[in-house]
Amino acid sequence: MPRLNLYANSGFPFTRLADLAETAVVLPENPNAYQIETYLQTLAFLGARTGYPGLRVTVLDSSQAAGVRNKDLLVLSGMDRSNLPAAWENELAIQRQNGQSAVTERRRLMSFLPCTRSAAERSHLEERLSASPPPEAILQEFASPADPERVVAVIQTAARPDQSPLLTIFGGGAAVAGIYGDVSVYQDDWFHSFQILPGNYHIGHLGWHANFDYWVGQHFLVIPAILLICASLLAFVVDGWLKRRSKWRLHVES
Repeated sequence: MPRLNLYANSGFPFTRLADLAETAVVLPENPNAYQIETYLQTLAFLGARTGYPGLRVTVLDSSQAAGVRNKDLLVLSGMDRSNLPAAWENELAIQRQNGQSAVTERRRLMSFLPCTRSAAERSHLEERLSASPPPEAILQEFASPADPERVVAVIQTAARPDQSPLLTIFGGGAAVAGIYGDVSVYQDDWFHSFQILPGNYHIGHLGWHANFDYWVGQHFLVIPAILLICASLLAFVVDGWLKRRSKWRLHVES
């Protein structure tokens, strides 16, 4: 499957197993009451999607996350840090630079071209990060460096007395439908989502027909080039055959 729509699609991929046996939640080494509440709300949300409690979820700290395989990671942290292993920080679309949130220097190829969707999305995200008030929550996701078949989802929230971002996320509010791509920011009572990171990762396996349909949808601009190449090769073969046929006929008539 392509990049996941984490919450609108019922917590996939964490809910692939109802008991969350292949899910690991990464918490700070000394979590405060707000972060523990976030963790419990997360389990409640995922359990509501499956109808079964997450009895086999694994809880880790950031120092243990780097070597985890065969598990999808859900990382919970504040806005000031990602709570990721240091070697994974560059995987994020939004990174902390000089105490501020900034868009990664890694870019999609089309974002270098003006008037393209990729360039517009990058510019829009930069505006969101610099706006006042700043985002109340940031959701990011990428393929796990420890296991490319698994995903890392990072939820960063600003501690607020009313916890409105978490109520929106875990309460199933309408704003959840706005979550897609590799980064979403919660601002102005809505999630604004973007695809910033270069390339796509895939989770799960598709049949050949579904895989072909997905490939065509992702690379439809390549199809005219393929058709042009095939037409040129066919024209080259037919032209050679016609020339040989013409020479043969002239030889027979003579």
